[in-house]
Amino acid sequence: MTIDDLVIITQKGFAGVDKQFEEVYERFDLVDQRFEEVDKRFEQMDLRFDKLEFRVGAYDRRLDNLEDKMRVVNTKLGLA
Repeated sequence: MTIDDLVIITQKGFAGVDKQFEEVYERFDLVDQRFEEVDKRFEQMDLRFDKLEFRVGAYDRRLDNLEDKMRVVNTKLGLA
């Protein structure tokens, strides 16, 4: 075996490693894309929850107002 043979064997070994790293990089790119999609979905969910919280807050205020009015009615009727 000559030095040239060792050089060729070493080059082939590194070529194989380069190919493996390319595959790994491709898979990481796919994972990154999926995370971006998940991030977008979470952003959409955040917006939806914000809307729901706003609506619940509005209903909570309305219930508080109704309870106050009922308290006044009960007091005037002598039920309180």
